[in-house]
Amino acid sequence: MSVRKTTVLCCVCLLLAVGAVAVLFPCGVFSPPPSYDYREEQFTGSQDWQAYLQLDGVDPDNPPAFPVHHYEQAVKQFIIDNGSFYRAVREGTLRNLLQDSERYEWVFPRSYHGSAEDVYRLRHYDGVYSIREVPSPDDPGTGYTFIQLDVVASLLEQAGLDHPDFIAAFTSTYFESARESYLYVEQDGKPFIAVSTPAPDAYPGLETSISFYPYAEFQKVIQKQCDWELEFYRFALDISPDAVTMDWYINYFNGYYPERRMMRELLPHHADEVTS
Repeated sequence: MSVRKTTVLCCVCLLLAVGAVAVLFPCGVFSPPPSYDYREEQFTGSQDWQAYLQLDGVDPDNPPAFPVHHYEQAVKQFIIDNGSFYRAVREGTLRNLLQDSERYEWVFPRSYHGSAEDVYRLRHYDGVYSIREVPSPDDPGTGYTFIQLDVVASLLEQAGLDHPDFIAAFTSTYFESARESYLYVEQDGKPFIAVSTPAPDAYPGLETSISFYPYAEFQKVIQKQCDWELEFYRFALDISPDAVTMDWYINYFNGYYPERRMMRELLPHHADEVTS
């Protein structure tokens, strides 16, 4: 067989082999999960930046003297509603939820006469932009701990997570105001979550400091939280059944519990009416 024919045959065999792998592993081989680092996203010059300038009436060539808005330090943080958050934690799809989220905020510091006083934020929520002010990010109750990149760098170093494949900051809240803030990290294929909260007793191991949970351990923590919420909700129904509704509760947990279990524990006399 000639060299030319041999070369052609080898190329054909190689293409067939690659095609076979693509059929067997259509996503795993050719579509690896995208890497992401929220600390590297740029606010200035982006579509969000243009929307902010128009919304706030800011001339970037003639900014106001005070307060000074430090746009170059803007950090993107996702907003996840509690129902979707609980479901994603249970199902192990939190990374997918963060990748697909169209709800986020750009948060940047604002200072007066050279001293940092508070933070400013541009919210993008389901295609709508709005501008909001929040208190100092030093207070964990504001839900903005992980916009402080020096804090994040220190936490990653302490946890040995210095080369993450994916890292995103987010808050989870059913109501308007955020309490907890989270940092989701994947390194070498292993997921971790750090939590900042004004109620550390709800997160074992966070009584004195912020630390990273392995994902499986965090799932157990969330399960306990949900069990506690279920008990609290049942107690609220017993005291004032007209003040709370099942629809709110089902939406809040968004499928974390089977509906039959909720009805059995909350309204035992009507559990058989539910076919979930």
